[in-house]
Amino acid sequence: MIYYFSGAYEQKLKRELNIDQLFSYYHEQNLVKKTIEYKKEHPDKTFRIMLDSGAFTHFQNSKKKGIILTDKDIQDYTDGYIQFLNEYGSDLECFVGVDSVPDPENVDPTFAEKTFNNYVYMYEKLKPEIRHKLIPVFHFGEDFKWLKNFLEWHNFDGKPIEYIGLAISLEGTQKVRISWAQECERIIKESSNPNVKTHAFGVGVKSVLDYINVTSTDATSWVKRAAYGMISIHDKTIYVSDIQKDKLNGNHYTERNLAFQEEVERIIKERGFTLEELMTDPYSRAKFNILDTLDWVNNMQEHEVVHKTSLW
Repeated sequence: MIYYFSGAYEQKLKRELNIDQLFSYYHEQNLVKKTIEYKKEHPDKTFRIMLDSGAFTHFQNSKKKGIILTDKDIQDYTDGYIQFLNEYGSDLECFVGVDSVPDPENVDPTFAEKTFNNYVYMYEKLKPEIRHKLIPVFHFGEDFKWLKNFLEWHNFDGKPIEYIGLAISLEGTQKVRISWAQECERIIKESSNPNVKTHAFGVGVKSVLDYINVTSTDATSWVKRAAYGMISIHDKTIYVSDIQKDKLNGNHYTERNLAFQEEVERIIKERGFTLEELMTDPYSRAKFNILDTLDWVNNMQEHEVVHKTSLW
């Protein structure tokens, strides 16, 4: 599985560790260009670059400003994105189509159709040599017929879609999210395109990925944990900084039992860090968290997915 580390954070560290990265077209266009140039100047760097359309961020930021996006606004945004992809797409591993993101608690049934139509529009406008990299998105809460439509769609050469994005909602319980993703997998396996690659958006935790099979995922958890004084060990959160100590109700590292503290210290030392630097330095925590993620991702084995007939 490919794990894309999201965002503009800690570029020096991410380049040093040669890790796969996901950026947003909405506010990271210049960084994408710089990263592509950096790779060309450093042929030893093999990390992959994935680009998200930033459609959700565009919508959210416009909403905060009291702006209601019109169809023309979305069309103009899409056309600008297509132009960018036609110039830089050959240096990207893959990129996400402009989608209409529904409210999971009140899904607008027209959004899925708009997303589907926009995928076809973008596909037609992209340069032929990069079209296969375009990823359409199917969202939690949408009618599964739209996932089936993506799976059965064929391009001008009669070839099916190579990569589909699954927007697993952050709403609801973990069990609900896993069950939805497993239902997507069942539908994919029963389609005429059973080997399509899949990307799970924002699902960067082992507790979910242990139960689903996807080609790739992305997350910002590594840097968020670091910023709030946490490190991760086997994707379990450990509070080591004093940043939030007064809010933790006894869950800070120093307030746990002695056996727990000794085990944490052993693993920290084993990974080449000191407790002091992780307690005081967010950069070190970010590095520790990246290495922890790479460790469990690289050791994940293909597993048999048990599809449930009920969410409970």
